[in-house]
Amino acid sequence: MFEMADKFGLDYQDLQLHDENKLLSTLVSVKIVIHCAGPFIHTCEAMVRACIRSKTHYIDITGEYNVFDLIQSYSGDAREAGIMLLPGAGFDVVPSDCLASQLKDLIPDSKSLELAFTTKGGRLSRGTAKTMIENSDRGHLVRVDGQLMEHPLGKLTKEIDYGSFKQLSVGISWGDISTAYFSTGIENITVFTGTDGKQLKSLKMAHRLRGLLGLGFIKRFIQKQIDKKPAGPSEKSRKRSETFLWGQVTNASRII
Repeated sequence: MFEMADKFGLDYQDLQLHDENKLLSTLVSVKIVIHCAGPFIHTCEAMVRACIRSKTHYIDITGEYNVFDLIQSYSGDAREAGIMLLPGAGFDVVPSDCLASQLKDLIPDSKSLELAFTTKGGRLSRGTAKTMIENSDRGHLVRVDGQLMEHPLGKLTKEIDYGSFKQLSVGISWGDISTAYFSTGIENITVFTGTDGKQLKSLKMAHRLRGLLGLGFIKRFIQKQIDKKPAGPSEKSRKRSETFLWGQVTNASRII
């Protein structure tokens, strides 16, 4: 953090989320917060509450479905304070939410929505990897009739045509099971991502070990190992990587 501030000639302050008084006194002179400290399920609520109290707009880059649901619960307080709460202002979920909205326009009475993405030539950032470990003891969630339902990790798969290639894809608890529900009103939503046999085997193994992975000290140990790796894809890696999106909506008689 300090290296980035020095690099771009920016002022900075060292803040702790649990220090509510210092956080609030800092935010009263700030117009907007871009919150980048994840896993966000542990950090967003303190910042959101401080933003509401200080009437500061809030943006984050989360992709965590439970964070979207949590921040949605503060929408009334945000309206009363006259501020914007905008989680998910990164890859997840801006492109996929635009796709979901476009598909809903094509079939306004859509009953179900499926979304998928896959990436060629890139790798996970350190933050995304830590978030995946954070949720590794949970199953794969889909939205059914407006409610979140759980499936075993690695169980739901399908081959998806991403345009120039087809790829085996597996269901994941991606942010769109929350955000697409709010933005489109579609009550049945499933999200997939491209995978391979090795990754699929790892997911199924994680599901069998979910009891161990749910232990706090196990999660913290794995996340500390992740912290030893590079923070994210290099600039060269980002330039050569491509991400592909796929989506499908259905009603009683049509599929698009």
